[in-house]
This record gives sequence, C-alpha cells and structure tokens, in this order.
Amino acid sequence: MEAMICANDVMAKTAYQECTRRGIIVGRDIAITGYDDWELAKTMNPPLTTVLQNAFDMGYMAMIGAAELCKGKNVIPL
Repeated sequence: MEAMICANDVMAKTAYQECTRRGIIVGRDIAITGYDDWELAKTMNPPLTTVLQNAFDMGYMAMIGAAELCKGKNVIPL
C-alpha cells in the first residue's frame, strides 16, 4: 500500500501511530491524509495533509435539500 485516506484526522493520527509501531515511516514509505483540519494535524510528524470541512455549508445544503424534498422535488446529492 502506498497511501491511506482516512475519514477524519483522528483516524489519521491512529494510522500514524500504527505505522510507527510497525516500522513504517509516514511520508517516506506511505502517504496518509485526513479530513476535518483538526488543530493538532499540523503538529504531527510529518504534518498531516488534511481537508478543511465547512460544517456550516454542509448543514446549509442539507437544509436546502430537506426543504426541496418536502416540496416533492427531486434532490441530487452533491
């Protein structure tokens, strides 16, 4: 395996720890990415590549979709 994409940064931190336990060097032997832009991501070694998730925008889009469903319209997931 060359890379691991984690569902969130906490999972990525656990993956870093497990790789270290197995003698796998993150950034050299394997690439690991996270999701959520957790504050501690930048303190990890090497710093975690992560994606900023905008919870406000996600909630807004969910409410728009729910309102459209209530009106009987088809909603296409993004």
